[in-house]
Amino acid sequence: MTLDPTERHGFEYQSWVGFSLFAEGLAGEAGRGGSYTILHADGREEAAVGFSLFLDPLVDAGLMQMSTRRVFIPLGSPPEIAADLRRQGWVTVAAICPGCDAVALGCTHRLESGEPRAL
Repeated sequence: MTLDPTERHGFEYQSWVGFSLFAEGLAGEAGRGGSYTILHADGREEAAVGFSLFLDPLVDAGLMQMSTRRVFIPLGSPPEIAADLRRQGWVTVAAICPGCDAVALGCTHRLESGEPRAL
């Protein structure tokens, strides 16, 4: 990602700083934002900051694909095991209730005896 603090095309309403986000492999911006002033009906001015992230180009470029290795971590599992799996590139999904469904949560594996097992 590259942040260009000088790119303000199309954001003429901005009052101070404006920026665009660019990412390798994208034809246009990945997002834009900056500061602006909200003018209230009574004449008061209010400073504000905002940004928009354009998800379609990110998805089209494959930058927001879900990992295919998602392991369900049952309640009571040692947190060190989940941390080690994340270091190995796994996405870990921790149970928040005894009846949580690994498949419904999009998991491909379940932690059993300290190892991911395919569902």
